[in-house]
Amino acid sequence: MGVNINKNLVLIVGLALSIFFLSLAIVFFQLSSNTLFWRTVQNSGHTIIFFFITLFAFELIRRIWNFSQLTTILVTVVLTLLLAGLTEVSQIRLQRDASTEDVLRDMAGVGLAICIIFLFRQKRKGGGRNQQILLFSIAFTIASVSFSSLVNVSWYYWQRNQFFPHLLTSADWVKTFVKEENAKLERKNGTLYVHLFPAKIASLNVNEPVSDWSDYSNMVLEIMSSETETFELMFRVHDHMHNFEYDDRYNAILKIKPGINIYDIPLQTIQSAPNGRLMQLENIAGIVLFKADVKNPIQIELKKFILH
Repeated sequence: MGVNINKNLVLIVGLALSIFFLSLAIVFFQLSSNTLFWRTVQNSGHTIIFFFITLFAFELIRRIWNFSQLTTILVTVVLTLLLAGLTEVSQIRLQRDASTEDVLRDMAGVGLAICIIFLFRQKRKGGGRNQQILLFSIAFTIASVSFSSLVNVSWYYWQRNQFFPHLLTSADWVKTFVKEENAKLERKNGTLYVHLFPAKIASLNVNEPVSDWSDYSNMVLEIMSSETETFELMFRVHDHMHNFEYDDRYNAILKIKPGINIYDIPLQTIQSAPNGRLMQLENIAGIVLFKADVKNPIQIELKKFILH
């Protein structure tokens, strides 16, 4: 005897489960890699996931209730936006980062899906070509804005890799990978300036440099100072194994004299700096340039920062 399976019921259950698991993915799933690229991928994932949640929700509501299509779309929008807010509140309860930007990304996914639904609705009804072009343009705009950050970050990673073994240059990609604290990195007429402002600590943190330095033997810094007196800059390098202790990284004091200062640092010295181990030159994680107890504003020109 054959089993009578209600295909519509199976589809409804499948759609409901899909929405449930996609919602769980938003709340609980987090990529293990903490690089800028993967954080941007995860953020863009909000738009993709809510695009599919909205499509599934529309089809689920259409199959359960006998609403008109416009009412179905309206109910879908309301419920998916409520779900977007709920997922962000849930992340706060789970002590995860939540933000209005994520809600906007969720809304973009909803908007993109609704445009697609309306576009297919117009096609089925034989709607005007102008309306279809308008809907496609809106959908394209939403997608372009939603994924522009991912495109830009990918472009900056490509630029960073192309400029290597230069570790800092005056190109566009540099600001993406530098965190400024009481300092400013200024690109002007092809020159890279560093401004340090009065503070207990003024620093530039170079995050995610190209990590593999194993094919090189020296690091060269060339710094031009327009100051009238000699001052000290602290310079450090660490790898991904760094335990955040002072003696587990390379630390150096750069005495910056008025005029040109050139420092040629053997990478072997950097490699042997951590206490009790060798730094992994194929796995460098960051570079920091900073000054403590800055009394007056300081400006230097970073003429060269390169591996040889």
